[in-house]
Amino acid sequence: MPKGKQAPATFPRWARWTLSMGILIVSAVLIVGFLPRGGISTDLSQIGQGQRVAVLTHETASPVSMALMDLVNQFRAESDIGIEFLVAHLGSPDGDRFAREHNTWEPGLLIFFTPEGEPYAMLRQPQTQRAIREAAAATRPMHDAPHGAGQPHH
Repeated sequence: MPKGKQAPATFPRWARWTLSMGILIVSAVLIVGFLPRGGISTDLSQIGQGQRVAVLTHETASPVSMALMDLVNQFRAESDIGIEFLVAHLGSPDGDRFAREHNTWEPGLLIFFTPEGEPYAMLRQPQTQRAIREAAAATRPMHDAPHGAGQPHH
């Protein structure tokens, strides 16, 4: 071999296999970490069907809406207030239809609806279960549909 050049180092087969498996496992954990949590229904046809509902506007890549999803799941586990929680996935056909109808393109909104389907409260990125509880307790419908921030951004 010419002076000054070294043969490239090679990893043993077991080391390459272990490294590959480690990368796959870490990737899977990261992917699962970005999935919506909690099994909240996406059936937005429940709005106006005789039960109060609260709709979370969600975007998979939004840390804000992911944190709100966790907060809503904690709230659901600890409270029974007779409200069905739903998710409007922005970027999906149903979620985009909801966003158009209610002008709510911002992820991380929690919008409460009367049994008749009238919006009566809206929270932007609530941080506490108390804020959710207080908004849920309101009963007076809003006169205007909630106005989210702007237009679609995906």
